[in-house]
Amino acid sequence: MFFYFRYLSIIYENFQEQKTFRCLISRASMKHMGESREVSATIIFLYLRASSYITGQIICVDRGMTANGSP
Repeated sequence: MFFYFRYLSIIYENFQEQKTFRCLISRASMKHMGESREVSATIIFLYLRASSYITGQIICVDRGMTANGSP
């Protein structure tokens, strides 16, 4: 996950890649860059005893990218 956020921050900072950044954001159904507080709730839930019945799952916290059919 760190790599993903680091990659997006590099794109965001690089003026020549602004077109790529806007393309990534436009493909997401929520139309904005995710923030750590949006991801942390899922991480905290998985840490709690309430999530003890969850096993072997891939939980996407990706601004709706996979819901739109993006890989």
